[in-house]
Amino acid sequence: MDTKICQVCNKEFTRKKRFNLKWWKAAKYCSQNCYHNASIGRVGYWKGKISHFRGKKHTQEAIKKNRLAHIGKIAWNKDMKGVYSNLRTQEGTVSFRRKMVGSSNPNWRGGSSRIYKTGYNSMEYRDWRKAVFERDGFACRVCGFLGYITAHHIKSFAHYPELRFELNNGITLCGPCHSLTDNYKGRNKAKTKILSWQL
Repeated sequence: MDTKICQVCNKEFTRKKRFNLKWWKAAKYCSQNCYHNASIGRVGYWKGKISHFRGKKHTQEAIKKNRLAHIGKIAWNKDMKGVYSNLRTQEGTVSFRRKMVGSSNPNWRGGSSRIYKTGYNSMEYRDWRKAVFERDGFACRVCGFLGYITAHHIKSFAHYPELRFELNNGITLCGPCHSLTDNYKGRNKAKTKILSWQL
């Protein structure tokens, strides 16, 4: 049965090829307009529902009651000038960042981030990476690729802190070759071990 009758406008509509059988079994309306018209007056909320207050206005009594209910309460954005209102300017962005750093940030957990991650931003790491690239001629040591390359730690950066900046602990690899190493993204076992470099 590839035709149904819309429950709102009583028009006959057919199944479109792009819709699967599961959708077709549940279909009750010929269009989104009919779906929205059918949803007016229903209890509850779902995406696409037209507001029950659409086209209406608050009475003067309701406005007065609402105003009296908020007297004496502090607004959520009190004393936040330059954080949200001025965020698009450079000064606003800087002040927002300063207020959201460290213990001022609501997501602060007492500095529980992994300590070794800070090593990737150090000058020692950048110098080590550059030295590895220069030694290997800016090419992947496995396949010889000359495009985007990575300086890979043979012994894990996290588990061997004493070898982090040793030149012999680094090797230049391209993305696909890097993904096959035994410690790629914290992986302990390799899918295919292609490297057996000795220190």
